[in-house]
Amino acid sequence: MKKITLIFIVFLIVFLQFPLYMQYNVSEIEGYLIENCSYMDIKSAGTINSSDRFYKAVSEYTMNSGATIFSVSYEAQSDSSEKMTLYVSGNKYPDFFNQINISNDEIKQIQNDDAINKPLFNPNKSCDICNFKALKDKSLSRTYYVYPAEKGNEFKIFLEDNYDVVFFTSDELLYINSKYMEQIPGAAIMFIALMVFWAFWIVNEYQLNAVKKLQGFSDFNCGYKLYCDFVTINLIAIIIVQVIQLIICGLYNNLTNYQSLFYDSIENSAKIFVAATIAGLIVLLLFYNSNVNYALKGKRPTNLLLSISAILKIITIIFLCASVFTISDNIANTSITLKQTERFNEISNYRSPEFRLTSGSGEYIEQFENSASEFYKRINGVLISDRNLQKARLSIGEEDNIEDNTIYINNEYLRLNPIYDSSDNVVIIDEKDISSNEIIVLVPEKYRNCEEEIYTKFVEWYKFARYVTNSSENNLNVIVEILFVKEEQTYFAYNTELEQIEHNYITDPFAVIVTNDNMDDSYYANFLLNSEMLLIDNLEQTADEIFLTAKESGIFNDLSNLPTIGSKVDNIMQHSKNKTIMYSVILIVSIFIVCLISSYIIKCYVYQNRKLFFVKKMSGYSFWSIYGKFISLILIVQIILFIAIKFFMNISFSHILIVLLLFNSFDFGLMTIISLRYYSKISKDVLKGE
Repeated sequence: MKKITLIFIVFLIVFLQFPLYMQYNVSEIEGYLIENCSYMDIKSAGTINSSDRFYKAVSEYTMNSGATIFSVSYEAQSDSSEKMTLYVSGNKYPDFFNQINISNDEIKQIQNDDAINKPLFNPNKSCDICNFKALKDKSLSRTYYVYPAEKGNEFKIFLEDNYDVVFFTSDELLYINSKYMEQIPGAAIMFIALMVFWAFWIVNEYQLNAVKKLQGFSDFNCGYKLYCDFVTINLIAIIIVQVIQLIICGLYNNLTNYQSLFYDSIENSAKIFVAATIAGLIVLLLFYNSNVNYALKGKRPTNLLLSISAILKIITIIFLCASVFTISDNIANTSITLKQTERFNEISNYRSPEFRLTSGSGEYIEQFENSASEFYKRINGVLISDRNLQKARLSIGEEDNIEDNTIYINNEYLRLNPIYDSSDNVVIIDEKDISSNEIIVLVPEKYRNCEEEIYTKFVEWYKFARYVTNSSENNLNVIVEILFVKEEQTYFAYNTELEQIEHNYITDPFAVIVTNDNMDDSYYANFLLNSEMLLIDNLEQTADEIFLTAKESGIFNDLSNLPTIGSKVDNIMQHSKNKTIMYSVILIVSIFIVCLISSYIIKCYVYQNRKLFFVKKMSGYSFWSIYGKFISLILIVQIILFIAIKFFMNISFSHILIVLLLFNSFDFGLMTIISLRYYSKISKDVLKGE
């Protein structure tokens, strides 16, 4: 059991440290900030109407308080690498600056407004560290970190009292820590399994402890020796993990920033060690026994351990199924994304603006809609809105509506995704020829017989869509032009949300052509809020110019981020990769646990009935007549369990059948091999009195 326990603890430590490795792969600096600082987001900038004024307010606070304020941004580079920028204000620099080898001279450079560049743990990423002044012309709607953490509340009060700044509350924010929640079930099952295997280890030592007691050893000495062995195994496991970690990091990034990872890894391992040793002591007190008569008779709490083993096996099978189907889904999502790579590469440098409304008041919403409309009309981008189709997919039993099959596009979109009319000509729309109360609707040829009905419905809809916020508008005259296009044509939606990416190919929808003045202001605002307007980033319209336009339009403080499409797709791929790795580890560990539990169940069954099996074997009973019923019972119970999992987890019958056949075949083979081993040596064991 010692080797098994050692291997299992190594698995447990690696699994529990997986989020740490993933955090370092994203940014060890942001991981440090999250762990050691107070962090907050500005909801409303109050009387601070420029980044220049904000910098002065932050400088005033850091100078008087001795705190340090940080903010972070990321930017994809042309060579597929990523540059992180860390903005710093203050003179009290935290310990992690030493861990990434920032010298005093470089700190002076930062204070003198000179940026310094440092490599990160991920070899494809680097970090520019610069003065807070560099936030000029950047959005104020971002996350701020305050070091030391106890200064966070003081910083909030300072900005609230002096500048009427409003911050998001903790329940309005989701940070990177939330993704660790996926790990908790797997960690729990692994930790419980570790304690069960430790209990098996203790029970296997009953006879040895009894012999020791006959030789004069006390219960304390026997238990102490057993517990020391368990603690030693835990320490050896930590050393093994560190050696593996050192080798992998040497190959991955030549040990760049390894010192920082080493300290964090040791800290996490220490927590695991303390938890395991405390739980291990409790299990020892529960299961330890050195009663001479009890032990020498070969008795053990077999029924209790078998019950625990059976429960653990059931739970593990559930996790195994969940892991298999999660991995399958992630592979499918990755495959879908890879198939769409060519389409995303067409606009990889385009920007997907992310806005955050900071108030729900009618006055604020009206002001935002006006500003967003102005911004939309001054910016160059590609519009593709399939929100109606997304909502229709989630609706069950509702009456069909023409909007459920309608998307909104502009002329720039038609250049990316050409559509052909009934005469096989590319549809070219000149927005100058469309009046402010007119829309053109591209309708597939298969609906030609319903032209009058479609026209009537779009006229009714457009009267609302054109004047929804203009209550003073009395003239509701609108023009709707139906343009028939070829059937079976595909519109690509360029969605970069994991839940929607499989629905990017839209066949034969109704497509409304949106210009800069033929819709109500609220529609333009919604297109921006839902990241459906993809902003072109090139020499004619740079990211700095986009920010400047946002400032001039009055929505600068509402613009929280401006990531590229390429970076959002990379995030999807990275998320799927990380999740696949994590659940692959859970799958491997689940199989490992099932193997051990199956072998232990057979061992207990043989041990309980060894004399009966010996007599049967001597009487000419075959192997299957002795063990077949028990093995068959286990397989039948597992079939019933898989059927229950199919209904509770809403898994397709074909998928659950494949997993059931593979798992039961593997488990059957394993139990048969173990049973044959005991069958071959049962005569010798019984005659020896074992």
